[in-house]
Amino acid sequence: MISLGFLILGLNFLSYQKSENERNNQTQTKNVFDEYCNDFNKSYHSKQEYGVRKEIFLKNLNAINKHNGNNSETYKMSINQFTDMTFKELYDLNYPDEGESSSKMDTTKYTSPETENLLSDSFEENVPDSFDWRNFDVISNIKDQKLCGSCFIYAVLEEIESQIKIKTNQSYEFSRQEILDCARKGYGSLGCSGGSLYGVHSYIKNRGGISEEKFYPYEAKENLCRSEKFPKIDIDLKGIKIFDTEDEDILKRALYTLGPITVIIDNLHDSFFRYSSGIYYEQECNESDAYSHAVVIIGYGSSNGKDYWTIKNSYGEKWGEKGYMRIARNQNNHCKISSFNMVTKL
Repeated sequence: MISLGFLILGLNFLSYQKSENERNNQTQTKNVFDEYCNDFNKSYHSKQEYGVRKEIFLKNLNAINKHNGNNSETYKMSINQFTDMTFKELYDLNYPDEGESSSKMDTTKYTSPETENLLSDSFEENVPDSFDWRNFDVISNIKDQKLCGSCFIYAVLEEIESQIKIKTNQSYEFSRQEILDCARKGYGSLGCSGGSLYGVHSYIKNRGGISEEKFYPYEAKENLCRSEKFPKIDIDLKGIKIFDTEDEDILKRALYTLGPITVIIDNLHDSFFRYSSGIYYEQECNESDAYSHAVVIIGYGSSNGKDYWTIKNSYGEKWGEKGYMRIARNQNNHCKISSFNMVTKL
């Protein structure tokens, strides 16, 4: 009886210890998620949604930790504003149904910008091994498009801001919200569901300029057009410059010669949204035909024998390397980075 009693006590102790460990793990898990919610200003409509988002967060956190534990990877991931979202949600946000988008797109006011096709001999031949336009104070602050598919607006306006700074030494931050609100009808824009880079140019050219961000701030949702209520900066857009190439050496020379360049890349990979530092390389990028996200190339270089492009993104400073990404260069046009390009002609 003494032995049996001891066994029962031992089992009870182990059971208690196990339940206590489970409670501690649950508490730690809750604390980690609550800390995340606090850091990224997350709030949910119900306890049920809180629970669903926590499970998604923990699943993504596990994938992040697994990736970061692989020493063969050239980049790291971390938690950010997207960690409580599924990849399906991120995919739908960045790549709405193509057929539906095309059927809704109004281009009645859209006029294709005058296009100058540049040949490779237009660009400097002897360029440095590394270069970054941030060193010349022509890159505006990192911004956050939030949960709105407005990357096409951000990329074009940021490139125009840089070109104006290079040409006139004047600094502006133009209103993303004005394009979101006012370029929906006739300019190939679907607001937060995406739109045409050329349509952004067409809108600014037809209006003769655009409001500044400080007067017409970003709301991350479509609203009534209020452009006439705010002062306008006059801009004379003469067209765009493009060059037909997938040769990354030519793109490097063009970047050095012309200034920051708008490009469209394939970002429809979970790893892109989790990126935090290092040189991004995603094997599936070379297997996809998607062109889904507009960004601006602002530099290039090499690190530990690996070449990279530096791109300016519009996901805020808590994503990537304070809003920027280094992405693999000279890796077979990785993520289609050299397939589409556009530079403003002032």
